Formats: sequence, structure tokens, C-alpha cells
Amino acid sequence: MKIRILTRNENASDADSRVWSAYIDLISREQLCDLSPVQSAAALVFRYDADVRNGGHLQYFTSQGTDHLPSLIEALATLGAHSHREILTGAGEAYTAQPSPFIACVEQYCSTTLEDEFQEYDACFHGCTPALEHYLKEYLALNREHFVVVQ
Repeated sequence: MKIRILTRNENASDADSRVWSAYIDLISREQLCDLSPVQSAAALVFRYDADVRNGGHLQYFTSQGTDHLPSLIEALATLGAHSHREILTGAGEAYTAQPSPFIACVEQYCSTTLEDEFQEYDACFHGCTPALEHYLKEYLALNREHFVVVQ
């Protein structure tokens, strides 16, 4: 299990932001196989959120594939993000129901996104409140010792 260790800082006002930054560093940079189950739940949710915010569900499936889809659906439930879980379940079913598009270059990706295959799921994701960041923050508050230690 990987963990981030922070040293105590005299300026306590930035402690929360330092812990949050260390948390994001851990869940965004470490390989999933090196993380504990508690950590990997947050990592899967963070990576899903980042990909969909950056380029929609097509980007998520293009960059992450579907191997972790069942684990991500479970992780969303673990974090309490049930609306997001429903959106991903629908998007995942739509993605796996048809042949995966082979995307070899940026132009091909752009033309595929213009087909708006996941527009409905992307719109629901972006309109969903609270956002996944809220659930990630709550999860950190409940499980901080699994991510960050302040010495």
C-alpha cells in the first residue's frame, strides 16, 4: 500500500489543502495494482471524473477501456455517488453493446466525438449534483489514514 507522508507545517491554515493535494497526487499517479482496495476506489473515481470532464465518456472508454468498469461502478457506490453510478452503468452498456471504434489519431477521435453517441450521458454527468469531487472529499475525510499521514 502506498501512502503520502506530510510534515507538520507551522501554517495550519493550509493543512487541508496540503492533505488534499497529497491525496490527489496518490490517487492520480500510482498504479492501481499498488493501491489498497480503499485507495483504488478513490483512484478509479478520480480518473473517471478527470476523463469525463476533459472529453466525455468516449474519452474515458478510449483511455481507460472497460476492464475496470465493474470495479468503478462498485467504487461509485462505495463513495455514495449513486447518480453517477447510474450514468456510468448506462454509458458502459451503450459502449459495450457496439463494436469499439478504432481511434488511431486525433482527427479520428474528433470525428467520433462529433457523432454525439454519449452526449446524453455526458450531459447527465455534468448536470449531476453534487459533483464527484464532493464524494472524493467526503471519502478522504472518512479514510484519511489510508492516504495521507501528517507527522
